Amino acid sequence: MEQPIVRGVTASFSDVLITVAGGAGPPPAAAHILRLAAGLGVPVAAVASCGGSRAVAFTVPRSHGPLAAATLARALAGAGQVRLDDQVVEVALLGAGLRSAPAMTATFCEALARAGVRLAATSFESRRLAVLCPRSQLARAVRALCEVFEIGVIGVIGAGAPQAPPAAPADRLGPQPSWYLPTGG
Repeated sequence: MEQPIVRGVTASFSDVLITVAGGAGPPPAAAHILRLAAGLGVPVAAVASCGGSRAVAFTVPRSHGPLAAATLARALAGAGQVRLDDQVVEVALLGAGLRSAPAMTATFCEALARAGVRLAATSFESRRLAVLCPRSQLARAVRALCEVFEIGVIGVIGAGAPQAPPAAPADRLGPQPSWYLPTGG
């Protein structure tokens, strides 16, 4: 079995979460919702069925979010309720062979649960374990993963990302934003 290698944690503000919940009748089929998004030319990333298939949630690039949500709301008119959540962030553990060790995914989720991080969506691949969580929980999520895997932050990307402080020794930086965790380890 391949030994997992953990390289670091990243945070991305590149996507938003759109949730479509069933209205009075049966919930709209995920395939129908995704076809509507495709017709708009909106790339869809993570897709999750939630609430016993009463809702479908998926991520789209932040720049496409408002148009996709508004168009879906019009197209589903009464057949589904559309909610756009632009206050989410994807936090990912990066490395190699992460799925080959069964304990990696469990440790990843346990660390986030202990920190009180709500998992809106998850994605597990060989090179990355990722979670979509509320932006307000970013610092807790990153800190929990850095501590349990004894690693540092690799980077923060995407529109709406907080600006990193200038490179300087920690004692000269002064107070740091609550999300900032210096790279190390």
